Amino acid sequence: MEKFDYIHDIQNSYRKLLDSMAKPGSINNIKEEIDKLEVHSELPKELMLLADVLLNLESSFYIKELEFQHYIKLHTFAKVEKLEEAEFIFVDRKNYSEEEFIDLLEKVRIGTLQDPHLGGTLIVKVEKITEDKILSLKGPGIKDKKYLGIVGLSREFIEKREEINSEFPMGVDMIFVDNSGNLVCIPRTTEVEVSI
Repeated sequence: MEKFDYIHDIQNSYRKLLDSMAKPGSINNIKEEIDKLEVHSELPKELMLLADVLLNLESSFYIKELEFQHYIKLHTFAKVEKLEEAEFIFVDRKNYSEEEFIDLLEKVRIGTLQDPHLGGTLIVKVEKITEDKILSLKGPGIKDKKYLGIVGLSREFIEKREEINSEFPMGVDMIFVDNSGNLVCIPRTTEVEVSI
């Protein structure tokens, strides 16, 4: 198997992530990069790749599993922070009940009117991302409307997200990756409705 290239593969993944953030609801794929990455931990490779892309010595992150905290810190040199203070929050959706997932979202920092860029970014590994007409997205970077299906996102979660992001420019940016390496972003500026 081809070895992971920490310059080329991270740049590739970063470009795809930027494209997904600029075009909310558009699905990119990072499976090729994920497959090459070696992770000597139970930490999902999808989350580790995004940690490698997003984190550095200057950044802070939260992940609830202690073993995963140590692994990410060791490989990125980023600072482990409590949920309410972290810039980046990594979540494996299957390790959270619906109640815990919504509770976590309520605790992510949203920035201030003076410093909206201090809002947190939630990075969530989900089972599956599709173009099914379950979520309807509109806003900057979207021509007319975009449709999306994300397994593990309930109507209650979306409603809570809309409530949290209602005081523009404050809010939480979201990045989702699934088992097939599909990657999609829902920035704080995107309005999301449940279509079904």
